[in-house]
Amino acid sequence: MALNTRRVARELALLTTSQLGPLADSGRPALAELVARAADTLASEARERIVTATARLQQIRGLLAGIGEGELSAAMLYEIVKGSARSAKLDDKALERVVTAFWRNARDLAADELERMAGAQELVTQAIGAIGELEDAIEMLAEALDWPAKAALAESEAVRAFAIAMISRYQEHAEEVDQAIDEAAEHWSIERMAALDRDILRLATAELRYDPTVPVEVAINEAVELAKNYGTEESGRFVNGVLSRFASDAARIRS
Repeated sequence: MALNTRRVARELALLTTSQLGPLADSGRPALAELVARAADTLASEARERIVTATARLQQIRGLLAGIGEGELSAAMLYEIVKGSARSAKLDDKALERVVTAFWRNARDLAADELERMAGAQELVTQAIGAIGELEDAIEMLAEALDWPAKAALAESEAVRAFAIAMISRYQEHAEEVDQAIDEAAEHWSIERMAALDRDILRLATAELRYDPTVPVEVAINEAVELAKNYGTEESGRFVNGVLSRFASDAARIRS
């Protein structure tokens, strides 16, 4: 099977795994249905990311506006000092105490302003991250539109057969696979993982354990590429870290 065909099939399996019930030998979905489900998964994921990123940007905008509304009161304090000196006819010592208090307040104000600036810089960094999430979501929508063409360019029946085989393999060993992932993914349970990261790990772990025809390195590399294409910025490293823990066991389990 050509690499491009296999890669398309892996993507198709990833994007339809969570939408399909148990696959019986008869009545398995046609390629057109799988492609439609894949596009729907991408569109739904893109919508969710757009909503999340937009909410973050709106929150950041409000916080930045709050920082901008803070009034510098150094000039106001200075006028208070002058006014107090005139109205109360302060002597030198009293004036000295007032001036000392003024500068102490001014110093504290400067420290507070620096803190505000640091907060603004952090918010800008967060805003840039949220904009990046929006860009990823837009790319995901573009992927959804490209899916019919991508499947048409590959060997149709080979794509369908390989994708269904991957999904069936996971379904057959779902309990063992999920338990293995839970044990390997330190501090991350299956339920807490991002949906696409979880499905990538499920399909790849089943392949590592139960398909000796696919080399261990190929299975891991293909899964990492899927994570980079469809996950978040951290997904590739996360998937690689979890699957690498299975590499040494895969040969033993297969034999």
